[in-house]
Amino acid sequence: MAAVGLRLPGAEGRHNGNSAVFDRVPILTLRGRALLLWCLWRLPAVARPTGRQWANAALVGVLLIAGGQGLVIAGEQYLSSAVTGLLVSTIPLWTALLEWGIFRDRPNAKASAGLLLGFAGLALLIAPSGQGGLHLFGVCCILSSALLSAAGTIALRRTDQPGVMFSTAVQMLTGGSLMMTVSFFRGEFAELRFSALTGTMLAAVIYLLFVTMTGFLLFSWLQRNTASVMLPNTVSYVNPVVAVLLGWAVLGEPITLRMTGAIVIILSGVVFMVLAAGRKASDRPASGCPAELRSKA
Repeated sequence: MAAVGLRLPGAEGRHNGNSAVFDRVPILTLRGRALLLWCLWRLPAVARPTGRQWANAALVGVLLIAGGQGLVIAGEQYLSSAVTGLLVSTIPLWTALLEWGIFRDRPNAKASAGLLLGFAGLALLIAPSGQGGLHLFGVCCILSSALLSAAGTIALRRTDQPGVMFSTAVQMLTGGSLMMTVSFFRGEFAELRFSALTGTMLAAVIYLLFVTMTGFLLFSWLQRNTASVMLPNTVSYVNPVVAVLLGWAVLGEPITLRMTGAIVIILSGVVFMVLAAGRKASDRPASGCPAELRSKA
């Protein structure tokens, strides 16, 4: 989950002289290429995806990565990290609304309570203090990112996808390449200064290249093997909690009473969503994933 937390991006790229695009876009494309080459090399030809599966995986990459993460990169340039994190955390809410509005899959009482508790706790945890007026373009970018991410997770579950490895590779390669193309035509590559690159930054890139691939694979697997679409999206609530606890354990950062209360509220909301997902799983037919939905893709 910490790896998927890249959608709560840091601002290092804004201070080291490079465009924000350098922080994540090359990593996405490199991971996609490496994973795709590995799949083509190791998996037999019969396990390779059909044309429709390639297209479905590419669609998820456009929505979840290019739209979801790309718009976060754009919007975070105008907003604080706290506001960005709070707006990104609306992904589970958008997911529930889209499932309800399009597929009439209404969240039950436990799921609804979990969504509201999680968002309320996150608002308490990272509520910005002393903020002036918010930049409208930044807010629109982040909210659009959350909406597209929600649509991408639903498409991942409700379309005919290849295996998890293939699907994740195509998603990262498609989304990263699209973001790279947009950045090129916006002239962002002219802002790249190799003299600003440090050994620490290169080590971080190598670390992210391998570790975050695991996060995307796990997220993709969870979206396809859990009964509730909202359960994997609890990452949006849990990531800030993990960040606070790591800051306390590793960096010695203090945990205030407000933080403690917020963490309790967030985890209570996650418990409600887990219980709701467990009940939904028990109500689901033994055949597992609804095949009729996949056949419509």
